Amino acid sequence: MDREDMERQESEERAARKKELRERQMKKKKQEEQMMIGGGIILLAVLVLVIVLVARGCNKKKNPEDEASKPGKTESVSDSAENTDEPGGSETEEPGTEGAGQESTKSAETEPVSGETETEAADTEAPSDVPETPATEGTPMPVGNWDLSTLDNTPLNFGYAAENRDPVTHIPTDWAWYESMWGQFNVDWIQDTSQNIIYLTMDEGYPNEYTTTILDILAEKNVKACFFLTKMFLDGGEQSSAQIRRMIDEGHVLGNHTVSHRSMPSLTIEEQTAEIVTVNDLVRNQFGYELKLFRFPEGTYSAETLGLVDNLGMKTCFWSYAYNDYSDEQPPVEESLQKAVEGLHPGAVYLLHANSSTNTAFLAQWIDEARARGFEFGVYPVTPN
Repeated sequence: MDREDMERQESEERAARKKELRERQMKKKKQEEQMMIGGGIILLAVLVLVIVLVARGCNKKKNPEDEASKPGKTESVSDSAENTDEPGGSETEEPGTEGAGQESTKSAETEPVSGETETEAADTEAPSDVPETPATEGTPMPVGNWDLSTLDNTPLNFGYAAENRDPVTHIPTDWAWYESMWGQFNVDWIQDTSQNIIYLTMDEGYPNEYTTTILDILAEKNVKACFFLTKMFLDGGEQSSAQIRRMIDEGHVLGNHTVSHRSMPSLTIEEQTAEIVTVNDLVRNQFGYELKLFRFPEGTYSAETLGLVDNLGMKTCFWSYAYNDYSDEQPPVEESLQKAVEGLHPGAVYLLHANSSTNTAFLAQWIDEARARGFEFGVYPVTPN
């Protein structure tokens, strides 16, 4: 082999080695790229898993039944010996929850509550023949927006934290939290806060001596109230019938407060339905009036019960002011009047009990004072806001 052939062969061998080296380098680079891609995929999967776990943890903390997520949570303070386990924030008497009477079902986890617990014990203490929940046989189940089987029935107590009340307007700011949690169920907590209009609502647990006087005062002052009726009140004979007829004729609004004033989450869906439908039917048949508003006894509710009321085509009505007007030992008139005046705020929904002698005594003066401070009284809206 001559020198030229040898050089050509060496050149070809060098070219072959370079080619082989380049191929090995490219193969190695490709392997490294694949390893990087694989590692990236694994890292991405780990990140996604972490995000999912964190999100689940956050959702759990934001669960409406999770005590830690609720604004303005306060420790329980009793208002009376009979209500030592009622929620409350301090010993001051601020508007708050409508807690249970003797039949209350308590929840360890409560909504934001105020310094004073506001109950409807008075509605359940009077007659000894408190009606039982009606029989549920044949009661049609409501069909609406909500699959009730998917909704939690953990009892929750409605109320505001006293420290979360705006110091200037006196508006309870907790209502916005409630709206964010439960507004989709067609619920009222307060009315339009941009207007100095307030709304008077009164719960009628059973026949009492004050309702006629209250109606006289409202007629004199040209104020319309919303009266929430129980079957106990409807069963009051001629007295109650005349009072209800007068409420309708004089332009007041009527609402449903159940048959037996029992805590709704303590009942089955069928029993809850009967508690509401029975009162609706009685008022429709006796007075030709269609009830569209509902108030929970004791202020105790759940996601399931809110869904049931909405499925029945009704609006749940809570409140933005209430006080201890339900006890056997009625609070002082002047002190209670001062509280009611100091609690005035735009869009206020006042909850008063019609069986209260104190409310009856200060009602006319409170109406005058509210108007003197630039407020007027509206007719509670029956249709959703």
